Amino acid sequence: VPSHPPSNTQHSSTASGIAHVLLVTSFETFTSLSNQLTTVIGSLPVHSTETEVIWKLEATHSSARTGPRLILKTADTSKETTFVEEFGTGIFEVAFFTKGKEGHADTPYGRIAWVPL
Repeated sequence: VPSHPPSNTQHSSTASGIAHVLLVTSFETFTSLSNQLTTVIGSLPVHSTETEVIWKLEATHSSARTGPRLILKTADTSKETTFVEEFGTGIFEVAFFTKGKEGHADTPYGRIAWVPL
């Protein structure tokens, strides 16, 4: 999206970019998917455990503090487990940076979250 005029990138919710995208998967597919994503992204994760991996992604309008992240984790809540059972591996949550708003809202297809700047 062109950043000029400024109205192209301003949203009434004060959203100013993607904070993270959360992928959930089963424990059985976690390692293989983590390796595949590392290859596709082309850089090592900034955080890695046996159940969660986080990569910093590049974005046109971000800083080191507010850059988007891709998070891959094994399903560990009942909602995440149900999601993986019904849909398989997929995007469970998309979070946006906002000014002042925080929290999340669940939908039948996943979650939307707001992260304060």
